[in-house]
Amino acid sequence: MRNREIARLLKAQGLQITPALEASIEHAVQEYKSLIQPAAVFSSLNPAEANKIISSPLPENSVAVSFAAVTIGPQLSAAGAVSGADPLQTSLLKSIEQEALHQAGQFVLRLIQDQAKEEECELTQALDIEASFLPSLAGLLGIERIGMKAGETSAVMPAGSRILWTSWVPVVKTSPKKSPSAARSEKAAV
Repeated sequence: MRNREIARLLKAQGLQITPALEASIEHAVQEYKSLIQPAAVFSSLNPAEANKIISSPLPENSVAVSFAAVTIGPQLSAAGAVSGADPLQTSLLKSIEQEALHQAGQFVLRLIQDQAKEEECELTQALDIEASFLPSLAGLLGIERIGMKAGETSAVMPAGSRILWTSWVPVVKTSPKKSPSAARSEKAAV
């Protein structure tokens, strides 16, 4: 985890970043990193099948859509519930959880990006999916394999988890510009 990013998240919550808070961040990361157990699953569908699951508009030239479920486990959230009386500790744990989820999401997106490159595609910006889509994605992704659970009508994202999606779009190939001398030699050859 990146301490600087955790400090940025805390600053966004209105906290002033002091040397003492920076030391607290470093200490908390060391103390709580054993509670973080990242895991992810993902699956890719054609756009027609993906539109049956989510209602978000897809890029016109989309050739596939990937869905990914990411979790860091519920232990960090449980530790936050125990320390609920201390607002600073709660904010710190929430920021650590956000950063850990972000890092886990970036890891799985790199794996998907590698697959997309093999198909000469690139990914659109990944977006989080609302918890209301969790029941329809649970079976597709097999989220129980990574410890996530969802009821048939559950509209609550499990603690320490997120689901995101991204579209695959073909890479636009540009023809290389010819140098002026190459253009002249072509004219001379005609």
